[in-house]
Amino acid sequence: MLINKQRLHFYGLFLILLFVILSAGKEVCIGNLVQKIDPFFLNSFCFILVTLAFYLKIFFKAKHRFSFSASLRKNASNFIFLNISTMLFWTSSFFGLQYLEPSIGHSISTAIGPIITMFWLYVKEKQRLQFSEVTIAFFILGIILYMSIISLLGKTGIGHISLHNVLYGIIAFFVAGGSIVGNTIFSKKLGKANVPADFVLAGRFYLLILVSFSLFLFTNAEFQFNIIIEEFPRVILLTFFGIAIPLFILQKGIEKTDPLSTSYIILIGPIFTYIFQIFDSRLVPSSTSLLSISLVIVLVLYLVKKRYYSSIQRVS
Repeated sequence: MLINKQRLHFYGLFLILLFVILSAGKEVCIGNLVQKIDPFFLNSFCFILVTLAFYLKIFFKAKHRFSFSASLRKNASNFIFLNISTMLFWTSSFFGLQYLEPSIGHSISTAIGPIITMFWLYVKEKQRLQFSEVTIAFFILGIILYMSIISLLGKTGIGHISLHNVLYGIIAFFVAGGSIVGNTIFSKKLGKANVPADFVLAGRFYLLILVSFSLFLFTNAEFQFNIIIEEFPRVILLTFFGIAIPLFILQKGIEKTDPLSTSYIILIGPIFTYIFQIFDSRLVPSSTSLLSISLVIVLVLYLVKKRYYSSIQRVS
């Protein structure tokens, strides 16, 4: 029994790591595309395609056609909260990538996840937290503040940008980071309720599409289908290999591991984002960005190891 739990845990972490690598490429691709395409328009366009893809997947499984709507009704509250957190994450991420270096934005959004998750576990589930976990989580918060400062000083890969644009980006990624916790918790709850991953992914983007398209109409009434057609290969690559497939993998991974470990393993994503930035000509390598990202990763690896062995001790 213990061996099976260990295997499931490792399998879950592997899936989350695969999600992280694919998502890192997505961050760089979005950061480049939103320099040409309105982020809200791109957001709504991509997720209409993603939702349709998962609807088709359900449709071609005849036994799932009616159980999908029943599942939505039965787990309505979790689906509603997941729609809210999903909308906040993706809308903030697409918007923030207009202004910040992708690896810095990725670091900010993912690094605050463990702090919020630990607070949730302590307050809502009365789970005891180790002093070292709390200390390192707040040290990570200090690194986030440092990355915010170097962004303001123009010492990241994206160079000098205006103060208010940097602040927009930082605020957007803080919102995205907070919403990651909601995504993890409510996806986990739906997994425990035996809701299939394709059901979750078909039913979580309604609010995101509505809000993104409304924001696009409010801020920019000029449709950009000509640019979408021009960038169609990259938009399709982003939609399926940067969003749809990674999200399906993440949902499977979340079902097999705990929320805190998920938050910690996702934190290593910025180093992959930094590597993928080599392929974006508008970005230049930044030693300060690499140093701060590396510090976060060292701390994360320690926390994942510590969290895993403490979970094994509780089981045994």
